[in-house]
Amino acid sequence: MHIVEEQLRSILASIQSDDGLSLPPMWLERGCSLHDPTWIMLECAAGSKDFELIKTRLDLEMGACVTLLKVEMNVNVDLFRRYHLERARALRENGNNINECFLWHATKKENDILEKGFDTNFCGLDFEYYGAGIYLAPDSTMSNVYAASAQPPHYPSDRSMLLCRV
Repeated sequence: MHIVEEQLRSILASIQSDDGLSLPPMWLERGCSLHDPTWIMLECAAGSKDFELIKTRLDLEMGACVTLLKVEMNVNVDLFRRYHLERARALRENGNNINECFLWHATKKENDILEKGFDTNFCGLDFEYYGAGIYLAPDSTMSNVYAASAQPPHYPSDRSMLLCRV
């Protein structure tokens, strides 16, 4: 069984090395590799480009009513590879023109999403106002409402929101 597993890993490694995927510089600087088997969260230092971009966006959208405590980046090579391949497909199918944007999502099941990605099998189980689907918002104030409802009933509270590239 061990030999078969090694052969399968070798085949997977050859496929992965041929798909043109390269990791973001921040991931590489922190020692991440294409062969990492699991996901981790990397904290973005206060003052870093990623931290400041998100802080600026939250300040513009929510004003002084929010304090940004921490920004973390999901390092999940499997999800990143899926995104990379789907993005390449969309570019091919649309003449190198795709409509990507960053949208907010709030949930109490963020670890499941960070590990496995969005799962359409669970669409509509929590909030069904517009029907079954994955709800994303262009403005953090909408997701903040759902982030608040995902927390224990005390206010103010720490909340988590995902800023997703879609």
